[in-house]
Amino acid sequence: MTAITPIDLLADRGARELAQLATPEGWPTLDPDLLAAVIRGEDISGEWDADDHAPAYLALATLQQACDAANARVDRLAAGRALSTEETSLLRAYRLDLARYRLYDDTALADEHPVIRRYREADAFLARVAAGRETLGQSPSGTAGAPATSVDAPARLFTRDTLADYR
Repeated sequence: MTAITPIDLLADRGARELAQLATPEGWPTLDPDLLAAVIRGEDISGEWDADDHAPAYLALATLQQACDAANARVDRLAAGRALSTEETSLLRAYRLDLARYRLYDDTALADEHPVIRRYREADAFLARVAAGRETLGQSPSGTAGAPATSVDAPARLFTRDTLADYR
């Protein structure tokens, strides 16, 4: 299972959107190039003012929290399953959608906003998987996470007939 990171969000959404979403409250919107450098782990000491370093690292922490929450949600359902390439790709996209949604103030978005629609699609799919109405990968035993339909067990040793003398 491949977890997403802020680098994945950067590649998917771009530094400008992430700077607008993750800049800590009370600070001016971060320079997208500064945030991209912090996300990539580059040395920022020479190019940007030292006063801009703290909010950039706080923004990175916000992005990481969004990724961690999305990863945890998907990993709970996908744990122990052998996923196909298509399923892995789908779950990666859903992880990105879930993380992006966490960065937005959902009260400011209209119901038809693409972020809301993509979040709801991911949420609905994960709910169907959790309810067993949608399959996801193969479990290690070769089934799609379905419960066993038959059980092989030895015959009962203690039955009404064998215990009749102990009444």
